[in-house]
Amino acid sequence: MHGLDLLPGYKSPEEAEEALRRTATAVQNLGRDVYVQFVSPALSAWKQKLAEIMPQLTQTDDPDVVEDLKATAKQEIGLDPEGPLAYHGTWVLAWQRFVGEWGGFEYANQGWLARSMDPNDIFDSAVDFLTRVDDFRTEFTKLGGLPTTATVKPVTSSGGSWVKPALWGLGLVAAIVIVPKVLDALPRRAPAPPPPALTGLLRGRRRKRRGGRR
Repeated sequence: MHGLDLLPGYKSPEEAEEALRRTATAVQNLGRDVYVQFVSPALSAWKQKLAEIMPQLTQTDDPDVVEDLKATAKQEIGLDPEGPLAYHGTWVLAWQRFVGEWGGFEYANQGWLARSMDPNDIFDSAVDFLTRVDDFRTEFTKLGGLPTTATVKPVTSSGGSWVKPALWGLGLVAAIVIVPKVLDALPRRAPAPPPPALTGLLRGRRRKRRGGRR
């Protein structure tokens, strides 16, 4: 949608930026909770467990045996052998993929020019990402996580975001149509007469020309 769209549903680049900012805040908030409550404890538990099984790992050169020992150790501390080093690894992996998707979208729309090209689409997409963050937040709570921040509210359109582009458009029409007519209606001034010295000089030249013709 073009920036001169006068429909009431038009979203300005500023509104798109605010939607991006709020979603980024929600992603950061939940990401911090996920790391502190699901990832960091798992890393600490795995580090301790790895120290326990290290003597067994150093007694074999068979990679299959090493992998089996590690998989068993992960299961003993509640980790998914096939997932990342985090509690509820499958869910954490899905969250990490979502964060990567969001990061790409946010990066592509950082500049004002990008947001001004299609602010409605960016606004709607940012709100959709925020809705997905809320879904992850709900699942995080069901898995035993405890959000430490309030839910980020989506941007509500002011309902008058069309006013700025409308005024801008009306100003452009005025500049193109009205101003020239006003200028044409102004009284025309006669050209100023030449200075007296110049007038005398011109008359003297005319007399000389006439005398030469005789």
